[in-house]
Amino acid sequence: MQYEDGFYFKTLPSLSGKMKSLIIILHGHGSHPDKYTQWALKTQEVNPDADLILVRAPVALRATENQKIARNLPGIDDLYTWYKLDRRTHQQVNLVLKHAFRRLTVFNKLNRLIDHQLQKRNLLDKDLAFIGFSMGGTMAVQTALRRKNECAAVVCHSGAVLPFTRARKRPDTLMIMGDQDELFFLPEKKTPRKGSRFLTAFQKAGLKINLHHERSVRRLQKAGIDVTEKIFKDLDHRITEDSWREASSFVAQKLGLSDKDSLKFI
Repeated sequence: MQYEDGFYFKTLPSLSGKMKSLIIILHGHGSHPDKYTQWALKTQEVNPDADLILVRAPVALRATENQKIARNLPGIDDLYTWYKLDRRTHQQVNLVLKHAFRRLTVFNKLNRLIDHQLQKRNLLDKDLAFIGFSMGGTMAVQTALRRKNECAAVVCHSGAVLPFTRARKRPDTLMIMGDQDELFFLPEKKTPRKGSRFLTAFQKAGLKINLHHERSVRRLQKAGIDVTEKIFKDLDHRITEDSWREASSFVAQKLGLSDKDSLKFI
């Protein structure tokens, strides 16, 4: 992995060798960029002129080997998240949702890294796109909306848009959600997966702050953002070939347009 501007990250150079754009991929809570390499390679198939950067979240969770194996990441150095959580996960998540994300410097730090990566490639924000899953989707939205210039596209896959979201810029955004997503789509009273402390905490926090997918879409629309929705039948809180293809195709269309209003994603 490379290390710059406070982040470790993996870079996948463009397949064509004629780099024209940059795609940032942000993983979810308790994960690692290595788990997303397979998906990044699929994104490159429809974005051959794009460099991809898979950013590792900055907070190590000190995961046990069993926890790593449970995430299909045996032997990895650790699992990572975007915001530090202690044992009082429920209270911490409430704090994140109500206050902390407003003040977290991680967005500005991430944008600093992205600015430098764009400069190295002589690219502009119109050549930039984000894809994030779960908490990484929330990070993608919040980071993109805070940029000085508007990027080409944002994909929030199985993530939420927070209640206090304000848009400095308004990039075209795709919200991907499964109709069996136990975190952000099904009723909050539904029993969470056994052993998912973070999932339980988010659901409990959701009783006070509504993070349902429909609310997330409305928040973006209220901010004046052009939002596309894609709901996948029978999909829970995970990525599939079809859902990732949707994300990659959306980004490809937006990055490939000289006039992004001349064609709408279908």
